[in-house]
Amino acid sequence: IADNVTVYPNPAKDFIAIKMNNALSFQVSILGSNGALVYKNDQFISGQQINIVNYEPGIYIMKIYNSNFESVIPPLIIK
Repeated sequence: IADNVTVYPNPAKDFIAIKMNNALSFQVSILGSNGALVYKNDQFISGQQINIVNYEPGIYIMKIYNSNFESVIPPLIIK
């Protein structure tokens, strides 16, 4: 499932973009290393960017959902 999702750049400093091959819109959640929700968008458009300038450096967990699946993407590293 994660093969259908591309997150770039990773590691990132200013922004990330997320593309999904088989969906135009989907839900994105980003969790901090402590499990706290730091970002959520229920109508994320494939290719859209997320501004992460104000995020603390560290490792974050991304969850991508659409009507067919939930996917946990490899850790997002913010410098």
